[in-house]
Amino acid sequence: MFSLKSIMKNSIIALTSLAFITGCNSTSSPLSTNNLMFSASSYQSSFLFIPNRMFNVVYDPPSYVNSSTFSEKPITFGDAEYPLSGTLTIPKTKGKYPVIVLVHGSGPNDRDESLGANKPFRDIAWSLASQGIGTFRYEKRTKVYAEKMIKIKDGFTVKEEVTDDAHYAVNFLKTQNDIDSDKIFILGHDLGGMLAPKIAANDPNIAGIIIMAGNTKPLEDVMINQVENSTFISTSDKIKFKNQVNNVKLLNKNSSLIIGSLPYDIPPKYWLDLNNYSQTDTAKSLNKPILIIQGEKDEQVDMNNFMVWKNALSEQKNVTFYSYPNLNHLFFVGKLEDDNNKPNHINESVIKDLINWIKSN
Repeated sequence: MFSLKSIMKNSIIALTSLAFITGCNSTSSPLSTNNLMFSASSYQSSFLFIPNRMFNVVYDPPSYVNSSTFSEKPITFGDAEYPLSGTLTIPKTKGKYPVIVLVHGSGPNDRDESLGANKPFRDIAWSLASQGIGTFRYEKRTKVYAEKMIKIKDGFTVKEEVTDDAHYAVNFLKTQNDIDSDKIFILGHDLGGMLAPKIAANDPNIAGIIIMAGNTKPLEDVMINQVENSTFISTSDKIKFKNQVNNVKLLNKNSSLIIGSLPYDIPPKYWLDLNNYSQTDTAKSLNKPILIIQGEKDEQVDMNNFMVWKNALSEQKNVTFYSYPNLNHLFFVGKLEDDNNKPNHINESVIKDLINWIKSN
């Protein structure tokens, strides 16, 4: 399940193909540190599992990007206790421009949502900027502050993990003179897409939302599907993980379930918060433009999720739907699992639809 990448002084870096929701170390999940045994008589051992997306990255821009038409500016923003670094991508067009806040999927993502040699959020940022649309992307809090967040006494929720920083990003953008403050949109992918309605419902400054491969199933069910489809997880570990997911279903406000009995050691507070959230009902309540897009070959968040969005919101005049044959979870052609280090890009048809929708709203 993991391979040794390198040894630097007293540190061991191991690569794992699993994307954890929070990036936190887990001691009880059968999908994390199981079967890893190390002995050191007088040394303290600790292990930082970094997804293989962090190494061997060589990025070549897609053909639809014109790098002469935009510039980028480093930004520090956010909560005083959890400041984050980000990148504002600025088109060189005259006048004020719309801007899109890019909200990550599950896992301790960087600002580009890097996966091997691929950087889908950079694809989006540079392609939109090539057409006069700004973007803001940033490091995810659980990537930068994983150690600090797991020490929060009563745990944390998606508020601390995702939504707070999206709001901080919007507030920052409203202070920029060259941005059209009436045209600040949220684009969420995966977990970010699931939470995009929640972010927009709590912020009148958001003009609309884009949901890319956003799940409608409970998050634990999505995780089960991913584990069941995996070829490198043993049958016994799959059973253990399913038992942990079943415990999520049993949670209530008076639950005595301990962290170790839940997936990835994520605390009850996190799951209870999600159990009280309906992304489709929240989206239905929004009086803002919504674009929902889905790859038809997505094995992480499958087409059943897209159909739930469509059935719930098809009568809403403010909602637009697109699905794409042969595109996977990152809106690339082909299977996502084949080779993460093989350079690929978001399909140009998706980029064109994003640009047209943003400019029409």
